[in-house]
Amino acid sequence: MAGREEIQRAFSEGERQFGTLAVHAAKGFVKRNPAMTSLWLFGLLFGYLFKGFVVKPDQQIALETSLQEAAVIEDGPLALAFQEWSRRDERYRSLKGWFSCDAKCQRAKTEADRAFDEVRSLERERDSRLREGRASVGLWSTFGISEVKDNFWKALGKGNDFAKRMTMWDAMFMMFDRDDSGAVGFLLRLLFQFLANLTLGMISTLCYFGWGLYSLASEYGASFLGGLLFWLVFMVCGSAVVATYLGLIIGGGGAVGYFVVKQVTMASLED
Repeated sequence: MAGREEIQRAFSEGERQFGTLAVHAAKGFVKRNPAMTSLWLFGLLFGYLFKGFVVKPDQQIALETSLQEAAVIEDGPLALAFQEWSRRDERYRSLKGWFSCDAKCQRAKTEADRAFDEVRSLERERDSRLREGRASVGLWSTFGISEVKDNFWKALGKGNDFAKRMTMWDAMFMMFDRDDSGAVGFLLRLLFQFLANLTLGMISTLCYFGWGLYSLASEYGASFLGGLLFWLVFMVCGSAVVATYLGLIIGGGGAVGYFVVKQVTMASLED
């Protein structure tokens, strides 16, 4: 019983010391890195509070008109051209041999290429209409910021899916790994493996989101400097959210791991 009480006191003392060390470490980080801390706060606040500039009625009309024109192209000529290309491409592939293509096959290939060029031409026309409409409202408008946030949450979802998928594979391989740590040890290893996979997933989130910002700036017809400023601002916002999310998950995972170790240790003393 005395040994159990000593272990309990040791855990309690460790928890108090850990809390004190965590607070001191946070304060020290803020003092040593004021610029990084300021960027983190700016990213969280700006990303949450800024909704975009409200567009004028004539700008919204121009955007809606462009979207309707693009939809007409996509649902009409583009859909028909895609069907025609699919039909001609299928015919070409049916005539094509393993290592040869006779005159009939070459004619089918030419027709398929011509149909594909038509598809690409209509796609460029559709994208041009979309670009004109988006340029009329601007990258910093409510429409542009809404697309930025949608892209970020999609990227975050992809990062989470990556972590879950990789952890599932890790769990399958760990089941065949000889280890005498038991079920608790297995779960702890799996928890820390998930945290490592989540870190990689969040890195991929930022890469995917960064590429999406570049594509969005291009689609809205932003200038080089305007697009660069837009990319930098929202990469800071995305990085701040990812860092906060990752810190909370890792902190929570560490707390769960500590709680499990504590309970197992106390249970073993009772036995």
